Amino acid sequence: MTAFIDKSNDPSYLSGYLTPVINEVNEKVVKVAKFVKNIESCFRHIQSTRLEYLKKQFIYLEEIEKKDIESAFNDDDQLWLNVIADTKNKLKSAYDTSSSLFPGNCYNQIAALPEQFLSIRSELFQPVSMPAPRNNDMLSKQREYRCNLLALNSLLKRLKLLCFDTHNMITTFSEGIITLLDKVEQILEQLRDLVVREQQLNFDFQKKHPDIEPPPKEVIKALDEKRMQLELDMAFLKLEKENFQSISINILRLVRHCIN
Repeated sequence: MTAFIDKSNDPSYLSGYLTPVINEVNEKVVKVAKFVKNIESCFRHIQSTRLEYLKKQFIYLEEIEKKDIESAFNDDDQLWLNVIADTKNKLKSAYDTSSSLFPGNCYNQIAALPEQFLSIRSELFQPVSMPAPRNNDMLSKQREYRCNLLALNSLLKRLKLLCFDTHNMITTFSEGIITLLDKVEQILEQLRDLVVREQQLNFDFQKKHPDIEPPPKEVIKALDEKRMQLELDMAFLKLEKENFQSISINILRLVRHCIN
């Protein structure tokens, strides 16, 4: 114990070793945090760009789909219009021969059906806000946006994999650092206990043997100082460990936010 005291007269003996190590650890953690923030920023930018492409893609898909539906409606309408025209012709000839066979306004109602069909059709197919492009342009744009979306989806997938790897790396790194700091804390506790035990032994020995000369005051003072210094080192280490754990938790939360 005396040899230990002689080697550690400097009150910052242990802190002098701990502080640079913990500072370096914190610097690396901050760098990782900045890296993760850059990933998140890139991720958000890609998601925003992807959303714009999706909106444009939906507009063109809607326009193409609407043209297909409108074409089917036209074919169906034409069939009905042909039936109506044929019915109207038959009714007209019937009116010419004996109008008493039909209600008075039957012919007029049938004659008005084509106009009603066209009116309903125009309500169903209101023009979209953007000018309707030609079919070739729509297909070209559709392919272009689809390719862009596929590329962005692939990039987002790679970024998510990178975030997973980063999350695992930070978790492993944090666990390793916490384990190391726990070991250092145990060593400090053992050293502190040794100093306390040495003080207690000196006290007990002096109490049992008052006739024997007590240890030099310098030794007693050095033991007191070393015990206080070890307790300060333990408090310092506890604060740094809590700070490191807080930083690690925030970084992991940020990475999980990117993943989700």
